[in-house]
Amino acid sequence: MEHIFLDREEELKFLEERFKKGKPELIVLYGRRRIGKTSLIKKFIEGKKAIYYLATKEREEKQAKDISQILSAFFKDKTLEINPFTSYSQIFSYLYEKSKEERLIFVIDEFGYLLEASPYISSVLQKFWDEYFSNSRIFIILCGSTIGMMESLLSQRNPLYGRRTGQWKLEALYFKTLREFLKEKSFEDVLKCWFITNGILFYAKEFKEFENFEEFLLNTFFDKGHIFYEEGKILISEELGEVPTYFSILSFLSKGASRQIEIANNIAMKQTSLTRYLETLLRLKFIKKEPLITKEKSKKVYYSMNDNFLHFWFRFVYPNRQFVERNEKEKIKEILERDLNAFFGEKFEEFVRSNIRKFFENVEKVGKWRGFGENRKIEEIDVVGINEKDKTIVFGECKWSENVDAEKVLKELKEKSKLVDWNRNQRKEIFAIFVKSFEKKVREENLYLFDLKDIEKLLQ
Repeated sequence: MEHIFLDREEELKFLEERFKKGKPELIVLYGRRRIGKTSLIKKFIEGKKAIYYLATKEREEKQAKDISQILSAFFKDKTLEINPFTSYSQIFSYLYEKSKEERLIFVIDEFGYLLEASPYISSVLQKFWDEYFSNSRIFIILCGSTIGMMESLLSQRNPLYGRRTGQWKLEALYFKTLREFLKEKSFEDVLKCWFITNGILFYAKEFKEFENFEEFLLNTFFDKGHIFYEEGKILISEELGEVPTYFSILSFLSKGASRQIEIANNIAMKQTSLTRYLETLLRLKFIKKEPLITKEKSKKVYYSMNDNFLHFWFRFVYPNRQFVERNEKEKIKEILERDLNAFFGEKFEEFVRSNIRKFFENVEKVGKWRGFGENRKIEEIDVVGINEKDKTIVFGECKWSENVDAEKVLKELKEKSKLVDWNRNQRKEIFAIFVKSFEKKVREENLYLFDLKDIEKLLQ
């Protein structure tokens, strides 16, 4: 699949500025699988004197030989072609000689694989950096997708600590960029794509090939031969040990389990034992803590999926593999028709909360609200935004539905708002309803109605 490069100006500027200084650089560049690291690197090294090596999990002797072949071709070194190096020390020595007077970029992509095969390489590189490279014009980029392993390079325990000259963790692109990338699609379809790919263009590119969103899902995620079918498994397996435990945790989280005790009970594990798994998933940003607006500081912590791709994969692909293996497309269609709209509804809420300041600029803090109504019934408000200074509170309801009765939704929202114990006697209340479309709109002071057309305009 071709590399996609779009809207990485900030990252490219960082690398270019470092390159222009002419000083020795050791840059750690990392981020989630498929996030666009290789595309960024290849864009950066265009027209520059650069050596690019994609690491494997093979032994040092084999990788040293492979790097030797790249170096011999690059420098037209026939001697090296006949007598390849057998160690990383030899390679670093060679690169030092080549970079003493001339700016030279050396990229090791998927450095985590190399670390896994040869953990001592950090010590070898540290030795060469201290004794040689720091007096050269080398520009080294260590790039990797295994976030935990790459972040270990930044820790004080790693031999390279204090040697790196910069680091950058690539994040998913903005929604505006995805909208630009899929400009031929409807706004609703772009939102659906965001709900599943979260700005990772490698995934979104596949949607370009399909007219219909359902066909896109059926022919990618639910096609045994497509990379999406195994992608969730690979993401977890490459990053984490104890795969069955993490699979169980993510499976229950993807279905709506949100409390630690709830997850622990479902997988038959003690709450205290579960903590370290949740902390790891939080650090990797696979999951998140739900921002809740409550009447007081609550000790309750709610978790939810943060990575949209993994959320969809664990919610729909992983539990329905038997239907994919048996090529039962009609059964898969039935499941999607039954449950997909609810999934989109959940993602629509998250999308509105994350973009709340596009709708109400003065909101300082935003989250969900959970509390008790009559007869101790649990009630929720999708979006609650507050401003402590002027005592403004926004109550929002999200409906991933068409022809919504705004009057009915508003009535229910107002009833629930009475349960929120925040500056009751002096607050200014604003109500907002976000939907795909309204049956009819109503006018009322401090009421704001947003359908997809309104949302699209505000997000341009």
